[in-house]
Amino acid sequence: MNKDEISNQDPDRSDQQLLQDFETHRQLVTWLFGISLAVITVVAVLLLCVAFPVRTAGGQPLDFGESVSIVEIVVLAGTLGAFISALSRLYKLDNFLPLARYSGLLKNARTYVVIYSCIPALVGMIAALALHLIFAAGMVQGALFPEFHCQLSDPNGCNEFNAFVTHWSPKSATDYAKDIVWAFIAGFSERFVPNILGNLAKTASDRNEAQST
Repeated sequence: MNKDEISNQDPDRSDQQLLQDFETHRQLVTWLFGISLAVITVVAVLLLCVAFPVRTAGGQPLDFGESVSIVEIVVLAGTLGAFISALSRLYKLDNFLPLARYSGLLKNARTYVVIYSCIPALVGMIAALALHLIFAAGMVQGALFPEFHCQLSDPNGCNEFNAFVTHWSPKSATDYAKDIVWAFIAGFSERFVPNILGNLAKTASDRNEAQST
């Protein structure tokens, strides 16, 4: 969005108002883009730094596929989805908010803008991880959703928490792709995972009521 686009959408607004709106929008986009990019970079670096030195087999580092778990990739995909969603919404933010009203406030509210810019990435991480656990638990099943299995030779080997985190994973390459795509969607759509949780809660409540009658 630029000043000409804003002006064309509302020719009656004064130049001063347009400049204030443009400056406010510029600040929001700049901070959101910078903070989101920084969060994604930090998350990616931390995941790789933790994965490669710690996970070894016989004293030798594992390769990339063995050292980075699907959980880490899911978290990163959710962060990317939230980043794209936030930028898309902010790019369309023209008359959705009275921007001129907040232009002066933003000059003295950098901390608020920074915190606000971190929220989408954090929400995306949590939503992607929650959806991953829903799939891993088999609470949502179907052709469009990933199927999980234990990578260990012992079918009961993933009953321990550590084994569950490291070896309970999508069954095939297609299931890996589905898990990552859904993680991205969970980060991109803020209401997606809450709606799923709400439907699961309603289903469980209806089932309990049916069993009690």
